[in-house]
Amino acid sequence: MVEPPEEEFGTLSNQSVSNGLIGMLQRREVDLVMAPLAIDPLRDEVIDFTFPFFTEATLMVLRKPDPAEKKWLTLIRPFDWQVHIAIFISLIVATALITFLERINPYYRHKAITSELHGIADSLMYMFGALINQGGEQLPRSATGRTLLTFWWLYCIVVSSTYSGNLIAFLTVTKEPVPFYSLQGMLGQDKFKWGVMGKSIYEMLFQYSEDPVKQALWERIKTVNQSDPSVLSLNVNEHFGRVKREDYVFIVEKSITDYWHVDECDHILIKENLFTLHYAVGLVNGSPYTDLFSEQ
Repeated sequence: MVEPPEEEFGTLSNQSVSNGLIGMLQRREVDLVMAPLAIDPLRDEVIDFTFPFFTEATLMVLRKPDPAEKKWLTLIRPFDWQVHIAIFISLIVATALITFLERINPYYRHKAITSELHGIADSLMYMFGALINQGGEQLPRSATGRTLLTFWWLYCIVVSSTYSGNLIAFLTVTKEPVPFYSLQGMLGQDKFKWGVMGKSIYEMLFQYSEDPVKQALWERIKTVNQSDPSVLSLNVNEHFGRVKREDYVFIVEKSITDYWHVDECDHILIKENLFTLHYAVGLVNGSPYTDLFSEQ
């Protein structure tokens, strides 16, 4: 039993020459390879594969975001940003409307008095106070103004009750934020780097993929690799070390992440299956033992 001097599974440097385990089979330095060797059409051109003995999914693993990093956003998370904008617009419109109605209302001219909500500042403070269930001391004396405030208070009660309920839910239930849910989402951000095991099947799968998203991912890996070669490190532990320390995504088989999860629980999996790998025993091209191993 021997190991490849390069300690690599093997990738094609061109259409006919391989390195690593695949190269050893191609050069007939070994008779067969017993390893998690994934079947690939390009590899199949230079060696023989038996019937697959194991099927594996490929996932993305990254560390859990720090929940305290965006803790200050808890007060605004009960509502989406569209709802916050709608509430702000309704506050401005209601303030302008109550001020306008109180200024032109003939009730005050007949009584020769001035409305307590005659100024825009007083109206704004009262309307905002109603939103947080506080209100104010000044009240309109006209029926028009009081009718408008009645509907405004009904609106504020509904908004504040909904907000309070959602806030309680956010404070009592811990929700793990996920920075993205797919390969497309990962490509659309600049915070995380990503990498794969170098000189492995992933280089070939990404490099020769017809999926434009996977092609873009591979181009980004090659660009980053020029200044940070560790994104294509041959050492699995180096990749997992980066996952623990920094914003880094490791693309790897699910079984490897399951093994790591035994001791480490501070990571999450993006469960989009990028590739389905079929592992088989590798033999030299044209080997008479291929069918025998497949049957066994």
